[in-house]
Parts: sequence; C-alpha cells; structure tokens
Amino acid sequence: MNCLPIDNNAIFQELRKVDMFQYFTDQELSSFIEMCEQREYETGERILHQGNLEKELYILIEGAVTIRKRTSDGSDIAVSTLEKGDVFGEASIFLDVPRTAGAVAIQPARLLFTTRERLFSYCNDKPYGGLKIFSHIIFSLLNKLASASNDLVYNRESMVTDQDMERLKEMFPSLDQVIGSEESLI
Repeated sequence: MNCLPIDNNAIFQELRKVDMFQYFTDQELSSFIEMCEQREYETGERILHQGNLEKELYILIEGAVTIRKRTSDGSDIAVSTLEKGDVFGEASIFLDVPRTAGAVAIQPARLLFTTRERLFSYCNDKPYGGLKIFSHIIFSLLNKLASASNDLVYNRESMVTDQDMERLKEMFPSLDQVIGSEESLI
C-alpha cells in the first residue's frame, strides 16, 4: 500500500463520474475531496481485514477489488467484485463492529477514503452534501441486502430435499445401502 498525494483537479473530474457524487455542487465535492486521503494497492494486496474494527469509507477510483468472507473452516470465498466508482465500508460509518468481510485488490487499485469523524464533520458543515452521501449509502446497503436475500433464496431452493434423496434411492438401489450404512454410523 502506498499513500499518494491528491491532485484535487484530477480527483474532482474522476469523482464527477461516480454515482454518489453526480448531484454534488462544485463546492460540496471540493470540500469532500479535502477530507479524503488516497492510497494505491497492488494486485493481491489486502485492503480490509475481516474482523478488524475500522471506521473508514472507501471509494474505488481505479482498478478492481474483491470482497471476501472467511468461512468457519478458515477458507475465504469471494462475495462480490467491485469496480471503478464503487463505494465500500459503509457499515463501519454507522456501527462500531468488526468488519464482516475483507477486501483484496484483484487489479492494481487506487482508492480514496475518509474516516467516520471526518465524514460526520463534513455532514455538519455541508448538510446537503451529507444528505446526498447518506442517501447513496442507504441505497447501496439496500441493494446489497436485496442481493443477499436473493442469494439466500437461491441457496435454499437449490438444497437437496428428503424427496430428492428418496428419488435417488429409487433410481440407484445400491445407494440405499450406502446411505443406510452411513445413517447407522451416526
């Protein structure tokens, strides 16, 4: 990870293309940029660690990032892929809880970030800008919730049922002996 200086004019033009900032006035956007820092990550470099307590909001300016969730057996699974203009880390702005997932650069990535304290200070100074940020964050979180709900429904619908097992036993009578012997071991 490298900390980079911010070229306000270049970042201003890049943020104009990000959904979250499309309705910002020039002053609101300039003030937002002033409270940010910029970092650069190499491919494979971890940006966020699941379980860490951090209070930062990230905006992906360039590259791609995968959000990864550590499972109970310690392996990581990819949950989603973020691209230029995506925002992540929103939950940490509202809650003092450990990160529920990690983030890893899957391409060289450049990010802007700000802390909760700076964001809340910005919202006090620029309430209309703050309202626009929080409206976008709420919309983003609702989309993520809808996606998670759809994934849950798909996973439940795709689970093998008792009827499926009975059908398999009928199709493969020798399978009944294997299943029966496993059940007797339980």
